Amino acid sequence: MTASKNRYELRQYLRFQLEQMSAKNQQHHFEELAFELARQTISRRIVPATGPVQAGGDQGRDFESYRTYLASTPIASSLSVAAEGTDTLVFGCTLDKALTNKIKRDLRSMFGGTPKPTVVYYYAVPDLPVAKRHNLQKLCHDAYGAHLEVFDGQAIADLLAEPETFWIAEQFLSVPADMFPAVEADADYAALRRRWFDEVREIGSYSDFIEVKRGLRRATFSPELRADLGLWSDLLKETLGKFGPVIERKALYEIAVAQLRGRGSLDPAVWAVSRYFEMLDETSPPNEVEDATVLASYAVSARLRGEFNAAPELVEGWREKARAAIERSLAEDINDGSRYRLLLVRGHLDFDELGTADVDERAERLLLHWEAAAKIAAISPFADIDALAGLLEMVLPIIGDHARYRDLADQVDAIVAERGGKFTAAEQGRNRAVQYLKADKVALAVDQLQRAKDGWFSAETMRGSVLAMLNLAECYALLHLPLASRYYAAAALHLAGRSDDESLRPLVAEAAFLVADSYMLNGEGLSYLAAFGGAAALHMHFATDPEELERHAKFSAGLVQATQMRTLLVKNAPHLEAAADAIVDGWKLDPAYANSIRQLGDKPPWATMSLPEIAALLAEQLGQGLFGDVGGRVQYQWHALGINWSIEAAEDARLDAGRFGAALQIALVDLSDRDLLIIPSDVHVRIETGSAGPSSLRQDPDNGTLRFIITLPEGGDQTEEVERTFAMTATMVAQATALPFVDFRTILDGKMERGLMTRAFWVQPVSALLKDVRDLLIGDMPDLSQQHAPALAIAPALVHPDLAWRSTPAPGYSREKSIQALENRYRRTGPVMLAIVPLLMGEEKSRDVLQACHAEGMPDWQLCNCIYNFTLNAAMEEELGGPLLGGTPDAQGVMNRAIKRIENGAMPKVDLAKFDKAFVDFQLGLNTLATLKGWGLQLHRQTPNSIATKRFLDARYMNSSDDIDHEDVFGWNAAA
Repeated sequence: MTASKNRYELRQYLRFQLEQMSAKNQQHHFEELAFELARQTISRRIVPATGPVQAGGDQGRDFESYRTYLASTPIASSLSVAAEGTDTLVFGCTLDKALTNKIKRDLRSMFGGTPKPTVVYYYAVPDLPVAKRHNLQKLCHDAYGAHLEVFDGQAIADLLAEPETFWIAEQFLSVPADMFPAVEADADYAALRRRWFDEVREIGSYSDFIEVKRGLRRATFSPELRADLGLWSDLLKETLGKFGPVIERKALYEIAVAQLRGRGSLDPAVWAVSRYFEMLDETSPPNEVEDATVLASYAVSARLRGEFNAAPELVEGWREKARAAIERSLAEDINDGSRYRLLLVRGHLDFDELGTADVDERAERLLLHWEAAAKIAAISPFADIDALAGLLEMVLPIIGDHARYRDLADQVDAIVAERGGKFTAAEQGRNRAVQYLKADKVALAVDQLQRAKDGWFSAETMRGSVLAMLNLAECYALLHLPLASRYYAAAALHLAGRSDDESLRPLVAEAAFLVADSYMLNGEGLSYLAAFGGAAALHMHFATDPEELERHAKFSAGLVQATQMRTLLVKNAPHLEAAADAIVDGWKLDPAYANSIRQLGDKPPWATMSLPEIAALLAEQLGQGLFGDVGGRVQYQWHALGINWSIEAAEDARLDAGRFGAALQIALVDLSDRDLLIIPSDVHVRIETGSAGPSSLRQDPDNGTLRFIITLPEGGDQTEEVERTFAMTATMVAQATALPFVDFRTILDGKMERGLMTRAFWVQPVSALLKDVRDLLIGDMPDLSQQHAPALAIAPALVHPDLAWRSTPAPGYSREKSIQALENRYRRTGPVMLAIVPLLMGEEKSRDVLQACHAEGMPDWQLCNCIYNFTLNAAMEEELGGPLLGGTPDAQGVMNRAIKRIENGAMPKVDLAKFDKAFVDFQLGLNTLATLKGWGLQLHRQTPNSIATKRFLDARYMNSSDDIDHEDVFGWNAAA
């Protein structure tokens, strides 16, 4: 065998082999090499050219318009294009020794068509001096506004000398696999390598096959060993046709998986996959069926990711064969272990097949099989629950917000906790939280972090629990819920500060900075300055080299924020400058920090900002004011689930307002994953303290805002107060939901079972916790209760998408149901319309009302309902011999008889003067409530808000947009 080289010698040999391509004019061969190298190191989303450009070849069908243009130009290179994010990437390659002129010509052609490239990658065998490279890059930037990267022969050789890309050199430059320098490996792999590569051996038994398979698997999934992939694969190829179909299928499977997972492209192994499926038959056992399903799934996924360019019908044929085999096996009497594994891969196969389908459809198909697998895992200790947990983590970015996904994840976590302990389940929750955050699903990440926090809450894993609390504080801040953020940051600070575990000490300052940030995010500017000073003092005590700002991002960022906050406070309220400076001068830090904050605040941009600019900045970045801690009144505001929340309290009830607000915010995040069918509302809560008895809730009547007064006792049993707080929270949310109460209660019960109570009341009594942390960080801050708070306009609270009001079609809505209801309405009101509408349209006042409603976009069926009720009222007044009054005896009987007469064609005489805008608005309000009931919903408010209810119905049930073809009784078409 050829002796392995060191990296320098290998690069020189590769460079020589590249030059041989120029000498032999192997342009097409170099195109293929460059394509694989680009796909391995730059972008997967490119497709190779299928014909030489010199001959006007096809250039591939993807990005056809761009490549067709290029194919008509005399470019002696291969060109590919890909969309990567917002960039359009173009790749070119050449053997031409007149490299500078060649690149210039090709750039002109590349930018002559559309889409215009934003980045050009060029591969060339000749070397390109650095100065010429820079000149070409400048030319590309100045002339075309794009970036150019040139990989010359030396650069290409260097890239090919890496373990992950060496296989390209093996395939296209005829470089022996054993030329790659030896890598350090563990003793087991090193022994395998010596046994099979340093001696002349052949696979002569199944045990030999297992050894080679083990070596190939190690090289596949260890980047530093991938240079050995070709050697192991060649050994397996020697078994083909030698030991029978079972071993051959296993070898083909391993070769294909190694090529895809190790080298990122299935194209070179298409022969292996094709041969594998040709050999698959009805006698294949479940384990081989599982392999076939995995291989088909790999092929589908690789094609979607641009790692496989086989014809779609070929891949579809493999998938159909795998599906038939797995359905055949599942229909047989097989053991639970085999059935479990088959259900896992069956779900994965459906998931890949539905790659472009609706997310809900993909979730339903996939979860059907995995739910069945979870049932087996719950009773069978031999079912590998970690395999299902791993699959759930893999698909989380796509279907992680589906309700059935979360329910299944709960089941899996329970099994994991039972078998591996609560610490293992906590780790699973943390991993899932990371995936949710990557997908920007912050509220769902909170749910998983809460579970991780609980699972790690013990002495030996307390660091994990504290880290989860810090992550929770950050997530609540991202959700614009600073009171919840403050609570969890305070809990982390409490635990880290009181623990004997030295590893928790560095977390003290981190938690303190998060507590300080919560004051800024809550519009409490002076409190923020004080809290930051306290946090900075803890940072100086616990951090290593605390004044090296580059090492401590939160401290350096806090200094900038403190500078901004002091400047904004002073510009908006000059009378508070003395208080602000007293706070800053009271920091237990080097006085230089306070002085620098004042000096920087007097410079642009802050010193030159106008008050309107400051207001706009606050609206954009905080959605809060600056003076929530000035003037003796507590004012908190936020938005969640379609509800504008506000809390008001006296200064001596600040901690109680913070405690209640934190619990409320935490509960709202917990409820955010369920569609509560919220009617847009404003909820205002006033906190009062000092009652002798238990806490209580009462509501003030108001047709607009839902107003509640909460009276809290001094002291009292903490457990009882926790339960009462949640009862109050549920009462307030219940008045904003349109769900039937039994459905809302079911959701609440489910949340309580998942630990909602402990999520909002953690570590110690909340009021005591918040007081301790406030005393620690803020201490003796100047009394602001008598200070005047300037009339700074407070912007609407910021809303995170996870907590935004749901305005998409509601569960239970369907166009079919809507059409059926509309048909019934038009049928019921039709005779009245034919009799009454001509009268209304013939009188100017009532006609003006109808035309105004039509111009506003009101659908005809709503007008018909109003006119029907107008007629019904007239019929009832005829029977009564006078106007309708509250308390009319037998009112229901009077109405039923009036309806019967109208249905029989006996129309009453109507007073057209009574049909005015006020009557229509009143009837529309009644119709809105009736429509709500028609969809199986309920209104729980003491004083209904018809405007908000109409907005809800219009958005979620298409109340003002759905209509059907009907008779034009109003003559709108004729008028048009």
